[in-house]
Amino acid sequence: MSSEVEGRAGPLLDPGGGAPTDTAGLPVPSIALLLERRRQRVRHISATPDKVGRYIVKEVKGRGGMGVVYAAVDPHLNRDVAVKVIRPEYAESPAFQAQFVQESRAMAGVKSPNVVTVHHAEVDEAGHLFLVMELSPGTSLQHLLRPGQALPQATALELGIGLAIGLTAAHAHGAIHGDVNPNNVLVEPGPDGTRVAKLTDFGLARFVEESGSSIGCGTPGYRSPEQINSNQNVTVASDVYSLGAVLYRMLTGRLPVAEEPLQFPSRSRVPRPLRRLCVRCLQAEPHARPSAADVVQALKAYRARWRRRLLVAGVLTATVLAGVFGATWWFNIKSAATMNKVRADMLHIRASSLMTSPDPAKRAQAEREFRAALPVLRKHAARGEVEATMDLAEVLCNLATLAAPDEGLNLCDEAERALNQTGVPHDNDIWAFTWLTRGTVLQNLGQTEKSFEDLTRARTRYAELAPTVDRDEFKQHHATARLNLAKQLIRRNDFAAAVQELDAAVAIWQSLLAANRTQYLTPWIDARYTRGIARYGHSSSLPAEPAAAERATAIQDFSEVIAEQTRSVEAGNTSDALLLLRALMMRHGLFVRQGRAADALKDAEQAIAINDRFAPNVPGHQIDALRKYVQKYQH
Repeated sequence: MSSEVEGRAGPLLDPGGGAPTDTAGLPVPSIALLLERRRQRVRHISATPDKVGRYIVKEVKGRGGMGVVYAAVDPHLNRDVAVKVIRPEYAESPAFQAQFVQESRAMAGVKSPNVVTVHHAEVDEAGHLFLVMELSPGTSLQHLLRPGQALPQATALELGIGLAIGLTAAHAHGAIHGDVNPNNVLVEPGPDGTRVAKLTDFGLARFVEESGSSIGCGTPGYRSPEQINSNQNVTVASDVYSLGAVLYRMLTGRLPVAEEPLQFPSRSRVPRPLRRLCVRCLQAEPHARPSAADVVQALKAYRARWRRRLLVAGVLTATVLAGVFGATWWFNIKSAATMNKVRADMLHIRASSLMTSPDPAKRAQAEREFRAALPVLRKHAARGEVEATMDLAEVLCNLATLAAPDEGLNLCDEAERALNQTGVPHDNDIWAFTWLTRGTVLQNLGQTEKSFEDLTRARTRYAELAPTVDRDEFKQHHATARLNLAKQLIRRNDFAAAVQELDAAVAIWQSLLAANRTQYLTPWIDARYTRGIARYGHSSSLPAEPAAAERATAIQDFSEVIAEQTRSVEAGNTSDALLLLRALMMRHGLFVRQGRAADALKDAEQAIAINDRFAPNVPGHQIDALRKYVQKYQH
């Protein structure tokens, strides 16, 4: 080394030569000091300590960019745990430490079978920043994936539903993962040969990014556009994008390419509903993506249809085999428990389609099949299975609408207890459906105060979820909650609030009519009729001019109902005669208020004719009043 070089390098190599400074006058750490720090960090990561905090280390479970995971024992509670020790270059930041401990403690409040349980986080006397979690027997999802190969559809559905349930629970607690990818998903063996997906490492990548580290937020191929372009805008929608990327990878064997429209490999056999779901999750705009709860519902709905097709195919195959070989069994499923769960799912689906039939025999069959599904669903819910618990709550609520009111109330209460015990997130619409059903049952029992409370909760929850949920069934329940709440408001003479609820309900039913007029016409008519009553009542509290306008809009509502019900009655649906008669009587009263005697007379005469022909259950004094009006007008 030349003397000139030695002269320049000497102060840096000599730890005792004083602290050199850079051109800005700031202290520059010596090379020796930097090398020592490097050795300490390597030693920290490479050497296996005997203890971390109070936890006795057994072995290394894994190493990664964030640190080391040890299998350890908690001597105080005598249980196995996983201890993740964060690398010093991240842990040295006081801001990182404070945020890490605070948000890790928040994650400890998330209780879900699809999220690795966090016990606590701390910094020990040796300076280790570490996180204590449940020790999972699973392996990472990444180990199950093979280049260019998709997972079996049943496995992808099972794991996808678990991941979405885990994210739903975390998002309900305000936690954002920030790096959903196969390396952060543990797959454990579940009951009956199933697999359970568990999310781990919530927020760690995001903590590092916010602390100023060079590690980017999210994993390439799985991170959302907003994570790539602006890490400050990471939201729950970013997790949904990453979830969509994981689903796409499991179903196709490759990562999605950021392009519009999203392409699928030409040889892939991804069903159309799952393609649509992936496309929705991988939208470039965060607001266009579904919520994690919506992904759960969409995957569950598809899985139910898929299982039904498998069962039908199995029945056909069994029929052939039985004819050829005299076989006494028709389908091979892993275990009796799985078979029972599949059968319960099928009973649930079939009963749901039968319960709305006008045929009493079909409704009775629906009740029997709902009851037959209950024992299996109760068993799975008791194990803490979130999906089975939501299915159980739905079956209980559907059965409550068919059963006697007293039993229906008990069924709704059981549904709420099951949801609470399993820890189903409160932002899932199954809660709103439970409150809606119980509120309706309480209304039938005459318990108006309790009914009003449940219907208000249901309506509020549906309104909160409506911007992010685009399912017809959800919209139907949302409109029903508003309609039933409006009926309670009318009984309280709060006509203005009732009109607001009914405006929203009518708009929802109107949007559904285009897709299925047969299914949604009756509730749309009910909402229009009820809104006519609310507007009529509201008009009595308004000044003359606004009152006249409100009565005119009420007449429009009744006129729509009369037109539809007249067509229905003329087509032979005599059960619609009652509502037709009531709408005619309401419009008659409005015409009288407006001084439109000729129109009032026509409605009175038509109402009398409907009553005489079909004898619907209308109080006799009301019909007598109409007869007197006609006689008076004619004379």
